[in-house]
Amino acid sequence: MGLLAENPSSRVHLGVLAWRDAPSLQQGWQTTLQALEEQLPEYHLKVHWLDLQELEQAIAGQELDFVLTNPGHYVDLSSRYLLAPLASLQNSSVDPPQQAIGSVVVTLSSREELNDWQDLRGQRLAAVSPDAFGGFQLVQDALEQADFPWQEELASLQFSGFPMEQLLGWLDAGRADAVVLRSCLLESLAEAGAVELSAYRVVAEQKQADYPCLHSSRLYPDWPFLRLGSTNPELARQVTLALLSSHPQKGEVDSYQWTAPLSYQPVYELFERLRLGPFADFPKNPVLAFVQQHRYWLLAALLLVLAVFGHDLRAGYLIRKKTRELKAAEITARQKQQELVHLSRFALMGELTAGLAHELNQPLTAIINYARGSERYLQQPGAQQLPQAQQLQKAMGKIVRQAEQAAATIKNLRSFLRKESPEWQELEPLTLMEEALEFMEAHFRQEAVTVTRDYSSDLPRIRGNPVQLLQILINLLTNASDAMQQLPVAQRQLEVTCKQVGHHLQIQIRDQGPGLTEEAEKLKFTPFFTTKKQGMGLGLGLSLSLTEAHQGQLSLHNTSSTGAVATLKLPVT
Repeated sequence: MGLLAENPSSRVHLGVLAWRDAPSLQQGWQTTLQALEEQLPEYHLKVHWLDLQELEQAIAGQELDFVLTNPGHYVDLSSRYLLAPLASLQNSSVDPPQQAIGSVVVTLSSREELNDWQDLRGQRLAAVSPDAFGGFQLVQDALEQADFPWQEELASLQFSGFPMEQLLGWLDAGRADAVVLRSCLLESLAEAGAVELSAYRVVAEQKQADYPCLHSSRLYPDWPFLRLGSTNPELARQVTLALLSSHPQKGEVDSYQWTAPLSYQPVYELFERLRLGPFADFPKNPVLAFVQQHRYWLLAALLLVLAVFGHDLRAGYLIRKKTRELKAAEITARQKQQELVHLSRFALMGELTAGLAHELNQPLTAIINYARGSERYLQQPGAQQLPQAQQLQKAMGKIVRQAEQAAATIKNLRSFLRKESPEWQELEPLTLMEEALEFMEAHFRQEAVTVTRDYSSDLPRIRGNPVQLLQILINLLTNASDAMQQLPVAQRQLEVTCKQVGHHLQIQIRDQGPGLTEEAEKLKFTPFFTTKKQGMGLGLGLSLSLTEAHQGQLSLHNTSSTGAVATLKLPVT
């Protein structure tokens, strides 16, 4: 049932934050409540003692006409509800009145080791509520201003709920090592004979002239008396006059009176630092917080700048567009011219290659015949007595194989130029790999290159043209060897691996050279591109074409450490 249920229209509902027990609160607000009843005889004043959540629920349900709460709670509520301060509480013993509320952290007098904020490391701290202004938020700000990471360094943080004075019972019972109280509460309890001040000591005590109470935090304006947006304006005026005309009685312990509303800007600044209330969604970064706070003005300024420079940007865009079109047309024309030159170079190379293949065929045939004749001579019984006959016979065999390889390469080249189909057959991968390494043996010996083999067992057979596959492997081995020419001899290590990966035979040739440059990475398979002084730039491009003709894959890239690795994948039969 709401507070206004079954109430006459002349009843005035005042919600008061119940931060202490009801008898203490009634005694503390006796002067204010009496002044309101005397000045408003035609109204019946109904006071509701509510905690933080109950007070907000009553405001949301429009069950109250006026609210009396602490300044932190007011700033928090103002971000969600229409509230306006009619007056501010003023303690006549405090000067200036803007510094009237603070918090104090107390511990038992026997805990002499607890003097400063840093001494709370590993201690149990208790407070009334995380939303309590004087009961926790002021101390939270003090801890953060002192660069004390209380979330990590405190052993525990407990909240007891209202009333606040029960925290002293927690402290006496050993449930907490230190507690957070609103300043002046300890003095009020001691004045009433409820506690002994000497039993407690203050942690991080602050000194402020003309402030009569112990405190550990900064000081802020006292409580505001608030009206809701739905409150009758004439009633609000009469209540304001009643508050400003009220005066404490002589001999009253708490000599409070009401004055014109004070500025609560320091409380807003506190909440902005802690990112509470209306600043809860603001980021911690000050730059981002500034952008968040002034985002609408910044957006308006940005739109204005865009409107002013919009015409200039459009004109510049059109000019740049025409310029790009002209440059693109010029580049296209230049590329077409280069393509024509490139095609004519290929046509000329084809004619030269055909003639060169024809001219080389006869000398290679003669070399093969002479080498085979010498080999047969050395096989005769009488020739076996010659010094180093076996070495010569072996050398003649190598000459024959090298010459036959050269002749087969020329034959394949002529077939390629004539668009003839190459002859394919089933091949043993290790035999093919060792034959390529044998062809390169003299080159490796001359360049002081050491070859390391890593072959898997039971490799499947592959199908292809042996001459073309040897040509691919020799090109890759030659490139790997040439990449290490500038290295010391001890570092010229070339690793050859051969294994089955899925349905493919994978051959990898890894060198220890400087690796591919950024330009070489992009143009490595482009015809006539080369990084060698004496190279023509045809080896990798031709190898890629031959690999694709075998339905394989060829890649070349840098390794994670040093050097490059060429990977040849061929389908198994």
